[in-house]
Amino acid sequence: MTILTAKQFYKAALLLPLVAPLLAFLAPFFTRISPTGWTIGMSYFFAAVVFPYLILLLFLWIAVNKAETLSILRKVIYRALLLFLPVVFTVGGFFSGLVPIAIIDNDWTPILSILGYALIFGYAYVLLIQALYHAGCWLGWIKSWEGATGITAVLGETAGGG
Repeated sequence: MTILTAKQFYKAALLLPLVAPLLAFLAPFFTRISPTGWTIGMSYFFAAVVFPYLILLLFLWIAVNKAETLSILRKVIYRALLLFLPVVFTVGGFFSGLVPIAIIDNDWTPILSILGYALIFGYAYVLLIQALYHAGCWLGWIKSWEGATGITAVLGETAGGG
């Protein structure tokens, strides 16, 4: 019972990080959390992390569509986080106001903390997605890349030695 192809799974995995910030943004409307403080905190989060992720998401979406093999796709996904950090630093840092404050105060601790947490959580998420992909293939919920493109193409690629 195949539910998703490999590309569909990876595209869904790219959209999943947007769900948690969206739920956090909508939380004050459905709970008793003070909207004022929450809105200020979430605006910094959206400016520092979510907006830069949307920029990177555009390029990753194109890369997933163009990927011809699973190994190419994995290289893109593993390297994407290293591209994400400079985007968070430049775009997110300036939109949230953290970089100008760091320049004025000469205190880079908040920015380095955000970048460190982004790196740790980002790679943890990538590893979780890889584990879920393999579990989904094993359970038959995801059509593996080899099954989607034909096993002969994969065998021909590895047997040719290059």
